Amino acid sequence: MNRLSQIAEWLIYGLFFVFCLFPLATSPLLGGVLLCGLIRTKPMDYRKSWASHSSVVLLFLSFFLIHLLSLLYTEDLSAGWKAIEIKLSFVLVPLLFLQSLQFRFDQLRIAFISGLVLSSIICIVHAFSISGEIGIGNAFAVSRFSFLVHPSYFGAMLVIGLCTLYCYPIKLTGSWSKAVGPLIGILFLFSLYSTTSKQAFISLLLVAFVVLIREFVRVKSRYLKWSLIVIPGAVLCLVFGTENSISNRFKEMYDVIQNRKAVDRASAESNSTRVLVWDSAIELICENPIAGVGAGDGVNALIQRNNEKGFTGVVEKKYNAHSQFLTTTISVGSIGLFL
Repeated sequence: MNRLSQIAEWLIYGLFFVFCLFPLATSPLLGGVLLCGLIRTKPMDYRKSWASHSSVVLLFLSFFLIHLLSLLYTEDLSAGWKAIEIKLSFVLVPLLFLQSLQFRFDQLRIAFISGLVLSSIICIVHAFSISGEIGIGNAFAVSRFSFLVHPSYFGAMLVIGLCTLYCYPIKLTGSWSKAVGPLIGILFLFSLYSTTSKQAFISLLLVAFVVLIREFVRVKSRYLKWSLIVIPGAVLCLVFGTENSISNRFKEMYDVIQNRKAVDRASAESNSTRVLVWDSAIELICENPIAGVGAGDGVNALIQRNNEKGFTGVVEKKYNAHSQFLTTTISVGSIGLFL
């Protein structure tokens, strides 16, 4: 049984390591962890774990059951069962809370940070390799840079990585040990900038705001307090006051929101499509506020509504609602959104 625990432990570390490197490998690794846990965990251990984790497990299971029940009024059952298959993780993941598996947080943190470092380096090397054909500016942007996983997901993981580095600094021995953490942080920030993900950048700003307040209260030196104000302010002015990929994306989004009525209905541009799709999504939610249209009909209903409104660019690309909250509410209503 000890051998089985070790296998499960290393599978968990592997899961966190490959998350941004090989996303397709996460499912078999998670399956291996769950299988080891099922073999190792005794019925008595499940009962003990249930006492302390029942609320979390019930929350996951309730979200899955809402989608399962929506099949009763779903017209496209084939798509509905595919949606249920995707949501199976909400049944499997809670098992991790109930299984008596043990792992070391430090090793988990190292695996996650190492995977992010390696994926960042691979993305940078790849961007340089294609820069001769499309230009360095185009190579270090969006999915051309973040080709392993979606830029928004990669950006979100990088923000989590930066938070991890701040909360749990890397402790090594040697003359260069203190420089390792900051160097990794710079690598993550550069990679985050290259994803040009608005969502990730906004998350970073919120995290940075909290960190700056905490450090401002903690430090005693007047000079350090001023540096906590001046340096971040200068960085923000540099990012938003100059022409670059991040500032351009935010300016485009602002212009689209300000002139939403003038948005080209045939547009397939990222910011424009968001505004168009959100209009259709909100209409569908207002028509089916409680139970939604069904787990299998959400995508088709959104495409049909976009088609009715003449959003040809959105229909051609088959864009979703660009928001998990909107997507969930369209499919299973406000109950699913609440969960």
